[in-house]
Amino acid sequence: MKNINKINALKVILPFCFTMILFGCSEFGTPIEIAQENMTLRQVVGKHYQNVNFIVGAKVQYDYLTNATLYPVYSSEFIASAPDSVFSQYVVYPNLGGGWFGDKYRVFLKDARRQSQFIKANTAISSLCSNAVKVDNITAENMEALLTYYMKTVSVEIEANKDVIKWMDVVADAITDKQVNGIGYTRSSATNTVIYPAGSFLGPVAGTNAIESPWAYLGFETVSVQGSPFSLPVYIGKAFSLANQYAPNVKKLFVQNMDVMNPIVWNNVKKTILALRAKGIRVDGLGWKGSVTMGWEKNIENQRQLSLLIDWCYLNNVEFYITGLEVKVSSIDNDLDKVSNTRQEQAETFNSIVQIVTTKAGKGAAGIWFGLFNGQSGNGQTIANLFDISGKKTAAYTSVSSILTNK
Repeated sequence: MKNINKINALKVILPFCFTMILFGCSEFGTPIEIAQENMTLRQVVGKHYQNVNFIVGAKVQYDYLTNATLYPVYSSEFIASAPDSVFSQYVVYPNLGGGWFGDKYRVFLKDARRQSQFIKANTAISSLCSNAVKVDNITAENMEALLTYYMKTVSVEIEANKDVIKWMDVVADAITDKQVNGIGYTRSSATNTVIYPAGSFLGPVAGTNAIESPWAYLGFETVSVQGSPFSLPVYIGKAFSLANQYAPNVKKLFVQNMDVMNPIVWNNVKKTILALRAKGIRVDGLGWKGSVTMGWEKNIENQRQLSLLIDWCYLNNVEFYITGLEVKVSSIDNDLDKVSNTRQEQAETFNSIVQIVTTKAGKGAAGIWFGLFNGQSGNGQTIANLFDISGKKTAAYTSVSSILTNK
């Protein structure tokens, strides 16, 4: 009797299993044979990029995790996340010899496992640093000690969670895309009378309230790049060396923010990556933050430079990522009326960039992290993204989904 019951059970189970095999699943079991208009971006990528090294993720804030409206969008639509600041030096280890504040990023680790998502950790040594580093009288020894402890400790933590953390930003915004006045790389001036030209490495600035890269105070070393001498900031090599040593199984990114695609800046980004490699230091990817002004695509040179940059990455075995694609629509904080009235223009800007990247998927381009919700503001600006503040899809979402589908 028991054997008969087993046979009957198999008669029920086997057709179900055959159906699952027939229709297929994405990497984490998401059905892919469903109506196109009902597919999430996660499902679209799972279906159309199965054999290509390409991901689509989202920039996320800590408070999304407890927001009943926003969390379901973030968790269902994307295979990868980039938590905004929870891994950053100024949050996790702001003071030399002080405490380590990792509670928030550990929440993301737990959530990523629950949702079968991957994480890009923003651990970049950058202008986003604590006041303890920015103060003009910090010694080089203390600055280096703080950098070393932070990068070593966070890298060990990342390596221990390599099942969900697949990328880490190691250095960001090292090169300024506009002229900045400061106190000089060696802090030779007491006031901001030294010029850092566009395309040069950003350095220290007086006080703690301005955008600066105090890390450049650690000095420079000369590296031969394609037969010519190149001055590489010591902190960049040190950060990548530590990350490679203590998190060997996670991809390391050099990230640069820029709106208008200035080739002078990109040339020095390329030279920096080549200089690191000339020293035997591994760099896996180049990240562009991609926070652009609406209408970016109307400057054809922007599109051309983006295409050339991805081609350079492909030729040099560097993975290219957009680490935070979003469109700036207003210089007024939280200007949701402007967001509502320019939906088509926003979509056109998103379209132009996503189209370039997807045509090069697997040929240099390796992924995009999008901003998520409209109205996210910074520096007095209002940003447009793929969803409105109620979690409803925007015109930009529809266009991006279509491009990803019809690559």
